[in-house]
Amino acid sequence: YMEKGSLRDVIEKDKDFGLCERYKVAFGIICGIIRIHEKGLVHLDIRPENVLIGNDFTAKIANFYKAERADQIQYLTSVAAKQYMPPEFYSYLGSDKEPNKSDIQKIDIFSYGLTLLEIFNGTHGRRNENEEFSFRNPIVVKKPSEYFKELVDKCIQQKVAARPIPEIVFSYMNKIDSFFRFVCREEEKKSLESFSYDERKILFKNTYELFINEFNFISEM
Repeated sequence: YMEKGSLRDVIEKDKDFGLCERYKVAFGIICGIIRIHEKGLVHLDIRPENVLIGNDFTAKIANFYKAERADQIQYLTSVAAKQYMPPEFYSYLGSDKEPNKSDIQKIDIFSYGLTLLEIFNGTHGRRNENEEFSFRNPIVVKKPSEYFKELVDKCIQQKVAARPIPEIVFSYMNKIDSFFRFVCREEEKKSLESFSYDERKILFKNTYELFINEFNFISEM
């Protein structure tokens, strides 16, 4: 349990869910994914319904019902939320094809990419639970987000090898976080927490645009 409920609740109902708060949640989720993978697990069901949010917009990944040990998966039998699963999930499902650890971890990265899109966009356009997805029926983002578009595109690549590993995604988000806090300290001479809601929104927008224009970390993925 956390005070604001699930990320789905916050996306749909919370009027205080501004740009800074959205980024904090997005960063918190990738931090959680890294910790899960460090424990040798894969979550296999990353989505807004399975992320809990605190009053200060701290994000914690919940619902480990589908989680597996990455090095012990011989085949997948559980169906998670289909609209958040990558194409290769269905080639593993119920077959004797044995996935490797790196490929399995990238299922969480695919789901993170769609969740990131929802955080900044409200939807990812793939909410029909009855729709079947495969390599022949790829995801199409109908409304790209103004923020993190390139990162989302990398995370939801059809080919597993084209997606970044979790550590690279974390490194990218961490660089933005450090840059954002640096701007707060150096230019404004105060901490991020001391800004008002509207000030943080403007500051994040300007800092994000500066970061994207000045640094090209996406090309390193």
